[in-house]
Amino acid sequence: MSRQFARNSNILKAKIDNVLPNLNVLEEYSECLGKVELRQKDLDEITVLLFERKEEYFLLRNRRLNEFMHGFNLISRKLKEMYQIWPPFVMASFLALSRRKRAGKRSGGEK
Repeated sequence: MSRQFARNSNILKAKIDNVLPNLNVLEEYSECLGKVELRQKDLDEITVLLFERKEEYFLLRNRRLNEFMHGFNLISRKLKEMYQIWPPFVMASFLALSRRKRAGKRSGGEK
């Protein structure tokens, strides 16, 4: 067994001595690393722009909601004032007069 081990060891040493390193790999790695750094810078710029736009969107959305709620509250306040001004019997008589007239007698399913 030790003979076989020594033999395999000699074969592997011979293969290692015959192998030439590929130095082009280092150049390709540095080129790829440069490309990655450029793309990372682009990504960082776009990410910052995205967050700025999101913040602007949320500010505009909140402003729109606040303006709507201000108008809605103003309208509801005016309606409450109008309904408080009218006496209760005026509204009751208005509702009583505005009912539809029934055209003849019908059964419950045909109303």
